[in-house]
Amino acid sequence: MNKNGSAKPSKEMNDKSEPITIISASLIERNGEVVLRGVIHRDSLMNLQVDRSYQREELTETKISKLAEAMRQGETVPDIDASMRGEEWEAVDDHTVILKDPVFVVDGQQRLSAAMDVASSGNCDPSLGVLLHMGKNRAWEVDRFEILNSTQTRVAPDILLRNSVEKYPGMNVLFNITNDENFVLYHKVCWNQNMKVGELIRSTALVRAALYLHKQVGSYSMHGAREMALAADKIYEEFGHSIQFRKNIVYFFDLVDECWDIRNITYVREAVHIKALFLTTLAKVLSDHQNFWKQQELFVEVSLRRKLKQFNLMDPTVRGIIKNSQSSQPHDELYKMIVDHLNSGRRTYRLRPVLDEITDFDQAS
Repeated sequence: MNKNGSAKPSKEMNDKSEPITIISASLIERNGEVVLRGVIHRDSLMNLQVDRSYQREELTETKISKLAEAMRQGETVPDIDASMRGEEWEAVDDHTVILKDPVFVVDGQQRLSAAMDVASSGNCDPSLGVLLHMGKNRAWEVDRFEILNSTQTRVAPDILLRNSVEKYPGMNVLFNITNDENFVLYHKVCWNQNMKVGELIRSTALVRAALYLHKQVGSYSMHGAREMALAADKIYEEFGHSIQFRKNIVYFFDLVDECWDIRNITYVREAVHIKALFLTTLAKVLSDHQNFWKQQELFVEVSLRRKLKQFNLMDPTVRGIIKNSQSSQPHDELYKMIVDHLNSGRRTYRLRPVLDEITDFDQAS
């Protein structure tokens, strides 16, 4: 039980686990796979495990309470989806089996918590159903978790991006940057469901900015988390897995910090320079012009850095565009304002567009 009286699945993972009894059990075929369908015995609910490395970081107590009350009223809730990391089980009779290898919840940890709450009260049986996939591993669970949740709005794309880190080297680079204590956004990027105190931007904003920054390398869809992860990986491959990909992203955010200050942000809502729309727009400006590149290396000379620093983020039009837009895509008017500002007062050495014909990310999305 937690401090609010609701039971939660154990946060600790064990190679060995207590046996789990499934009643009303039967083997069925789903999408070409034989799975076990049944009801988890109330005494076995506590023995299911949750792998926090790919699951959401928090459980909603309000929703758990509502689910628990529904179970007490005899209402049916959907089966949880679970994986057994092994294949050892024993049939007690025609409709009862005992699972002997560790079982992990892939989808339905809130339903499990609610069922444990009901079972702990001793007044009724929660009768929580389970669809069990046997002989699986953590990698399979991560893929399954993404499939089940990518079509629903309840799991943030930041979690799906975080879960892609092990599969895609390009995403691994981006994730590791945010955990480097020398990075200006060290521990200030949210890779979870909800932003915590001290976090300034979501991982989706960082990843989008990184992709737009390198759009001259290749144009890929950014429609969802999976597409963004694939795009990051393909661009990383275009760099030949070079450290320059990482350096460019660090350089970009250092530039933003130098011009408008990231390290000393006090009021996040007023800091328009870390909003996704501004970051992607600025990244696109840099990507589109030869002045900022030495082959694959991002480089902004001193005079342009000084000029960029003078771009007035307090201008009502600029703030209005950034604060009133819900989009994270580059904004045409803001893009033009930045380019015009950098070109103002210059008869020579004006911004020179990248000559190579490229397809806009927006068209690919």
